[in-house]
Formats: sequence, C-alpha cells, structure tokens
Amino acid sequence: MVSPDTAARSNFQQSIDVLNGQPPANTPRIEVNLLPGVQARYSGGGTTLAGQLVVDVLGKPFPQIMREWVLDPLAMKNSTFEQTASCDSGPALPPRLICRMPNRSKASGMCIPN
Repeated sequence: MVSPDTAARSNFQQSIDVLNGQPPANTPRIEVNLLPGVQARYSGGGTTLAGQLVVDVLGKPFPQIMREWVLDPLAMKNSTFEQTASCDSGPALPPRLICRMPNRSKASGMCIPN
C-alpha cells in the first residue's frame, strides 16, 4: 500500500513532469513567452500551474479545495472536480454522484473501453 505522503509526492512529481513537457505530458513544456498583460490568451499550462499553487499553499487535494471554496458556497451539489477512473478500475467519484455519472456502456451494461 502506498502511503499518503508517497502518493502526494508522486502526484506532485507527475504535475511537474507535465509542466516540463515530459511523460505523461501530451504538450510541450510550459513557459512564459509573452510579457504579462501584453496579450490575453488561454493557457492550459498556466491553469495547471495555478491549480498546483493553490494545492501547495492550502495543503489539500484540489477537488476538496474546489468543493469548499466554489461548489458548496454556490450550492452546486451535483458538480465535482473529482476525476473519474477508467472502466477497468471503476468510478472514483463519491457514491452520491456515481448514479449521475455519464458512462460509456452498451445497453447490456458492458463498459465500452477507451
């Protein structure tokens, strides 16, 4: 069994690898290539970095932070930032949301693989 500290370090290292453009990343490394304020544009990497900053500062998992700071204050009881797992490992959602989760399955109930 992996300890919570080891899992946290593993998740942190994976985030760092993605930001550096290393596997499991599917994009180049994140870098600042414009002066701030010169041009408005979306940055998925910047969003990832901002999310990791919040996790580092508050010391809580991102889904918990978003529940406490955004979803609960807005009474968004049917929303979550939890990540779903693959068909093989089953859902990682809280039990109260599993029944509302869209799934990739046939009418027979068999899961459709990735």
